[in-house]
Amino acid sequence: MATKISSVFFIFSFSLIPLLFHATAGDSNGNSHSPFEFLKHLQGCHKGDKTKGFKDLKKYLKQFGYLKYDHSNHVSSHANDDYFDHDLETALKKYQHNYHLNATGELDRNTVSKMMMPRCGVVDTIIGNGKAKLHGAGQLNTVFDFSFFPVSPK
Repeated sequence: MATKISSVFFIFSFSLIPLLFHATAGDSNGNSHSPFEFLKHLQGCHKGDKTKGFKDLKKYLKQFGYLKYDHSNHVSSHANDDYFDHDLETALKKYQHNYHLNATGELDRNTVSKMMMPRCGVVDTIIGNGKAKLHGAGQLNTVFDFSFFPVSPK
């Protein structure tokens, strides 16, 4: 029984090794690619600019919880174009504040390099909007209010 389990584990382990190399490999020259390479040419951009790539930046900030366009007011929205609008500037400031960068709302070198870092796809917990706050020396204090009954038990 033990030899069957060890042989299955051995085969399973070696079947995953090519996937590991595929995930870390880059192009044929050995250069690795970030899925956020499009951010490189946006460095130095600010509110009012119209540059190809802002649409992808808006998707990035929306995916991680920083940008939300209100489509209910029927005013023309810049959610799907390459225009650096007020909402994008506000989202960048939130991102910069959350990562303890200089919150200018512009795509400076530090912001772009932070955004290009590999990361998971989970939405960030944004400091200062009520989701979570830092207390004291870097301690994260999260409070969840819940009840098992519709009315508080007596």
